[in-house]
Amino acid sequence: MVAVPVLTQRECEALVAAALRDAADNCLELGRNSACYGYSRVDAAFADAVPEDFFVHPADRTDLEPLVKLQTGALDLTTDEWGVALLNVQANLPDTLPGQAVTFVLLGDTSLQDATAARAAKNFQPIPVTTTVNTNFRSGPGLNYNVVMIAEQNEALLADGVSPDGKWLRVIHDNAPGWIHYTLVKSDGDLSTLPPVDDTQYSPMQAFYLTTGLGQAACKEAPDVLLIQGPQDYEITLSVNGAILEMGSTVLFRTVEDKGQSALEITVLDGRVTLAPDANNPRPVIIPEGTRSIACLDTSGDNPLVACRWSEPRTSLSANWCGLEAFPADLLHYPIHAHCNGATPLIQVSNPITPVSSDILAESAREGNSLTTNPSVLSAVSSVSNPIECAGFALLRGGETMLSQYEWSAVAVADQYKLNLYGADGQIVASRWFPAGTTSVTLNIADFATGGSFQWEMEALHNQRTLCYTPRSSVMQRPGNPNAPVTQQVFTASCAYTSFAPYNISVSWANGDNGDVVTISATDTSFVTYSTLGFGSGDTIFINGGAFAFTQITVNTSTGKSVTLSGC
Repeated sequence: MVAVPVLTQRECEALVAAALRDAADNCLELGRNSACYGYSRVDAAFADAVPEDFFVHPADRTDLEPLVKLQTGALDLTTDEWGVALLNVQANLPDTLPGQAVTFVLLGDTSLQDATAARAAKNFQPIPVTTTVNTNFRSGPGLNYNVVMIAEQNEALLADGVSPDGKWLRVIHDNAPGWIHYTLVKSDGDLSTLPPVDDTQYSPMQAFYLTTGLGQAACKEAPDVLLIQGPQDYEITLSVNGAILEMGSTVLFRTVEDKGQSALEITVLDGRVTLAPDANNPRPVIIPEGTRSIACLDTSGDNPLVACRWSEPRTSLSANWCGLEAFPADLLHYPIHAHCNGATPLIQVSNPITPVSSDILAESAREGNSLTTNPSVLSAVSSVSNPIECAGFALLRGGETMLSQYEWSAVAVADQYKLNLYGADGQIVASRWFPAGTTSVTLNIADFATGGSFQWEMEALHNQRTLCYTPRSSVMQRPGNPNAPVTQQVFTASCAYTSFAPYNISVSWANGDNGDVVTISATDTSFVTYSTLGFGSGDTIFINGGAFAFTQITVNTSTGKSVTLSGC
């Protein structure tokens, strides 16, 4: 066995400080969609042949477009090398915010391989547009997104993208991105040339495969890790080893060994991470600030892929991260808080990825985690920066009889609730949506084929994103035929004119489901579509139009029911 030299703490601190200081100097003012050779040693692979002296010295830079793989070197005690590389990644940040980028810092034995299947076109100029009326500025491309501000009539904006259906423009207003309907602006440019913007188009290195050193580092001050920090108060989307996630704002990624198997570890230093559902995780997984979670990796193929459920978030963070608090300010958007020296994380309760059980609590006790010992009084886990908003979100009653009242506590910032009903096999058999202010509903379990038992939970949402879940209810037995066919009345809709020129209509629907979110769209003879939302199994909504008659009205519910009317 070869003895590995061990540096003293002071020598480690000096080496790391020198490396980071030089990396900050070498990579100052790095442009967006670029990579920088920060400190020796950094290896890179490109899509095409490059000159012998390309990207081989500290301070060398390259565009991300041709970069295929980046590898920083582990600490070498004989040469005082410790690889540091810096990337500025666009991710899902709009082109019209050129000063903003997502910072990637590769430290030590860390490998990053681009997994972008198709690069989104970036070589285009935003198109100036002018609002024709006072215009709602929404957080997403649709009437189901909230209005964040009003753009006044004749306001000049820049449009840099269009929704996949071509009806919404992404624009910048007061240095913030948002969406307005294309009918509410005028432009001398050709808006059809704008690139579509959706969640499937990744910029270079927005999707990647990561591996880091699995062995013990020679000194804890020189970790092998990928640090990612986005602009504050802005969530970014990434694909990491096949896992799709939204993060804000400072997160560490590394591969570790867990029970003899390679695993991906995510540690949230600031903000939160929300992982999208997949084959192994049937609903979103939330990793709060000050916690870490791991999932096993399948390493049998060309690239490691997340292949199992994410663990319960743990509050015991590695001491290796404490040194990151001295990170040079020039490399980051804002300082790092590594939750060292006994700092208390924001959230210390169970994550909603699995029902809380005595087995989980026992494992948590063995791990030394700070979980409550009574699963019946667990609060919901928050996915927002202020966990107080979700404190106390819980099930109050429901499911005691076939027909019963289901009640839950309120979340102040929620604009929608969702009731999830699980069958005997543990899978969701139905979901029902409810508007803000609703904290109870009457349900007949006979309307759902659950099998011999069922459970239920509540989900609180804001702007179509999950804020928090309650724990699931206890398992409840169901009397009668558990798989009886559900008999439902036919969903109907109708409309009538309430005035002419301007044309205003009323749209009514009936026989929907309790808690339905109903989208009503009405298109007039000038091909302008007006849309609005309603709630419940039946109601009447009024649509104020313009100088043209309505020729087609569609009524769609969140549970899949739909009616199309040829006119009123």
